[in-house]
Amino acid sequence: MVLQLKSPKHLPITWGFTDRNDFSAGQDIKTASQVHGNHIAEYISDQSLGSADALFTTQSGVKIGVKVADCAPILFGGELIDGRVFAGVVHAGWRGATSGIWGKFIDLFIARGGLLKTAAWAIGPCILKCHFQVGNEVFKAAESHQHWIQANGRNENQKDYFDLPGFIRLQARAKGLDPDLEFGQSECTYCNVERYYSYRRGDLKDRQYGWVKIE
Repeated sequence: MVLQLKSPKHLPITWGFTDRNDFSAGQDIKTASQVHGNHIAEYISDQSLGSADALFTTQSGVKIGVKVADCAPILFGGELIDGRVFAGVVHAGWRGATSGIWGKFIDLFIARGGLLKTAAWAIGPCILKCHFQVGNEVFKAAESHQHWIQANGRNENQKDYFDLPGFIRLQARAKGLDPDLEFGQSECTYCNVERYYSYRRGDLKDRQYGWVKIE
């Protein structure tokens, strides 16, 4: 099954998320080699990708994507000052999110002439706070980030849990993205084992996709 989101009316893009029941997933989606970093690459041709955890393009007809199994897929579209459409995808687990890949991506959009008022974005299915228990490694990576305290929480058993999509939303708003132009849904990949792959549940190799295409 492919979850195709409602497209922003002001942008000629389509986007969506696959799940574990979509056996053709990935056949026509261009992806880079993901390394849980914060490198961003422009899709120009299949040979231009290499290692990157975010992709963008201004080419029409090309479906670019990221592969995930608990990490958050972030889809993005916006208009440039010259009238072209800019589309992108971001792979954000706790490493990418705390190292600033999402904010870096938004900054790149602005540097390319992006108009923030046109920026639409969507966070796909990922592990939610209910099952994202974290330890000292995550704290050390995120403790200096201004949004960390708001996205972190301790339950009645004194276990620390991280709100990954909440952390991403806080970063988006700090960069000036319009919350009314957020699309997508917050389904937990760990909870919905029949629908999504989850690394923490033992799906070490299989992945679902988040993708975007300029029409």
